[in-house]
Amino acid sequence: MKNKILFIAFVLLTIAGCKEQNNVGLTGPQATSLVKTEEAFPGQRGPELTGYYNGAPVKYMRINGKNVFQGDIILNNLDDPNSLHTSSTGRASYFYKWFQGIVYYTIDPGLPNQTRVTDAINHWQTFTNIRFVARTTEADYVTFVDDPNGCSSNVGLQGGQQFINININCTTGNVIHEIGHTIGLWHEQSRMDRDDYITINLGNVTSGYEFNFDTYQAQGGDGFDLYGSNGLDFGSIMMYGPYDFSSNGLPTITKKDGSLYTVQRTALSNDDIAGVNYMYSKSNLARITCGINGGIMGIGKAQSTLRGNGIFSYNTANGIWTQIYGTAVYIALDQNKIPLVIDNAGNIFQLTTSGIVSSQFPGTATSIAAGSFICITGTVPDASGNYAIYQYNGSSWTSIGRSGVRVAVSGAGQIWVVNAAGSVVKKSGSTWTAVSGVTAKDIAIGGDGTVFMLGTTPDANGNYTLYRNTAALGTQLIPSGSCVSVAVTPQGEPYIVTSNGNSYHGVKAGNPSGTSYSWTQVNTIQ
Repeated sequence: MKNKILFIAFVLLTIAGCKEQNNVGLTGPQATSLVKTEEAFPGQRGPELTGYYNGAPVKYMRINGKNVFQGDIILNNLDDPNSLHTSSTGRASYFYKWFQGIVYYTIDPGLPNQTRVTDAINHWQTFTNIRFVARTTEADYVTFVDDPNGCSSNVGLQGGQQFINININCTTGNVIHEIGHTIGLWHEQSRMDRDDYITINLGNVTSGYEFNFDTYQAQGGDGFDLYGSNGLDFGSIMMYGPYDFSSNGLPTITKKDGSLYTVQRTALSNDDIAGVNYMYSKSNLARITCGINGGIMGIGKAQSTLRGNGIFSYNTANGIWTQIYGTAVYIALDQNKIPLVIDNAGNIFQLTTSGIVSSQFPGTATSIAAGSFICITGTVPDASGNYAIYQYNGSSWTSIGRSGVRVAVSGAGQIWVVNAAGSVVKKSGSTWTAVSGVTAKDIAIGGDGTVFMLGTTPDANGNYTLYRNTAALGTQLIPSGSCVSVAVTPQGEPYIVTSNGNSYHGVKAGNPSGTSYSWTQVNTIQ
């Protein structure tokens, strides 16, 4: 599919695809180069304007009171340019999917031929992880409504009620396309690398519509190709046709060799399906964390957006993982069990327990730790591959005078640092001391001061040896706990994640001073 995934703002993610795709599901005459691309107001135009949408610059037309972008996309709530540098700008890097892949919907009773909607919904549910549930009292939902002009929709979850507008001439395939926008897909030809596969003939584009052919990069968004191996997906249901917005009957888009291609509005392509399923996948974990006063959260293995992977909260009472809003590549829990996260760009945020951004910290980081205070590793490595380490003073970051790749902070204010060579040091009061008996790549500390570390040599499965350090016993090898991520509860019990994404809870077995643990697998994410 190689579509751009847009979550509320113009930061986009490319999904895997190949040059020509088979399509599945529906059949019919819509798979033709004469298929008309969706437009909100066919044949109508308005003034070309420039504004900001969730912090990103965007060109659009104002037609009949609506902000129209790329023909069939309606932009709600354009930003006040005077507010772009407030804390809300930081929130633009969190692009929320439909929560847990569930789209709540209503169908306006006045919409004719409603089987177009139900057939399109059935198509999405048959081939993807997206689920549609008739809305009762849910706050966020989409309404399918009759429109006298054309086909259009918003892109991604907007919050509150949003609409998919369906003209009488819109087909089931057009509705499938508009649903694609609603769940977060962008037009295929907006890819940043599209010029490797197609030529945009701006001389043939109707005057005033040239911005419809911009890449997301040209529109001020950022993104990348998640897989980036097989090129643009000409078979995507999100792809423009070769004659769209032509002023003279000549093609506006051709392949690099000058040939044309067939656009279709029959069904999702194979890579449309693969991409959406990856985007809304239910993954196992990549990383886990515990707060010094409780709480367990993790980051999923499957990338959810440009800014990182899904965030999940674990309920120890019922053994259920629940996905919260937001995405991250690194996570910690502060002493109040509040998540602190880092995104792919290194931005640092404090979230609410439901995952909504509540504040943004200054600066950028590669990792974060929280105990009685918060520490981060910076983003500029020295010649040895270590990063400066900083402590948060309530408004800014202060260097602690050490560098490393990982840091942990205890409830008593003890700082542990792992450097790029695997050496471990700890600070108690004002004194730094070396920790013997281990070289480590990662570290975690519990509320009782128990420290767990990962060794530096992976086994055949990609897991690392687990070590424990306590004040009374020093460093001990835990023979049965190899993993890729470890967290420690307030009681000093480890939670680990293995290379295949499974997670386990370790409970001391027998002798308190021994190294034997009883491991219970934690439920996978559902």
